Amino acid sequence: MTRHRSDAPWSSAACLLVIVITSCVSATDASTRLQRVALNLSPTGASAAGFSGPYVSVVDSVDLTVTTGGVGVQRFGKRLARRDSVVTFTVTVERGQNEFSTRVLSTVGTMLYSAAQSVNITESTFAVNVPLIAVGPLLLVAPDTAKVITPNSDFLSKTVMIHNRGSAPLTWSVKDTLPASAAQCPSGCIRFAPTSGTLAAKTAAALTMTKKFETAFAQPITFVITAGANGEVPVVITPF
Repeated sequence: MTRHRSDAPWSSAACLLVIVITSCVSATDASTRLQRVALNLSPTGASAAGFSGPYVSVVDSVDLTVTTGGVGVQRFGKRLARRDSVVTFTVTVERGQNEFSTRVLSTVGTMLYSAAQSVNITESTFAVNVPLIAVGPLLLVAPDTAKVITPNSDFLSKTVMIHNRGSAPLTWSVKDTLPASAAQCPSGCIRFAPTSGTLAAKTAAALTMTKKFETAFAQPITFVITAGANGEVPVVITPF
């Protein structure tokens, strides 16, 4: 048996996942030695492009399934905080044929990406490239906090960009304002334009926010953008 530590740097903005597995064996086992295994998972197509700046997305967790010899199955899962860049799994496998399957899931459990690769683990150092395949839309909003004020002739506004980083059309809408924020303005502090829309894969649209009242609200307001079965994200707008 060989024990593997799997460190998976993950950027939901860039949609890039790299799993690095380092195998360790018992110090008393003289017939085996330390070996390094790199399993690199990256998306196919345009979703491989990077994304800069602060953001929030529906990416929620990574599931890893390891099947050894077509019989032994191990399953692992990790939740991702918004700023997480590394996911770590500890995996025990036997040398020989192993299949690594990965699923990237949304906040409501919808599969966003999948990947699978069968490899023969030997004593030699090796690396395996596995293409992540987008299986649907993926909601991402940037920035995650609207701070920059845009002056217009008659009013001030703030803007965030709504992105579809997936492979299928994304239908989104402004769902609601969280209760703690809504308490500041019972009838709502912000006007949204538009309040909903549909994005083709790999496209984006602007969501503009203006105040309903002349006076500024006192505290940042958090509202929710939903994409139905794809999940939803909270976005913050600071007072202005």
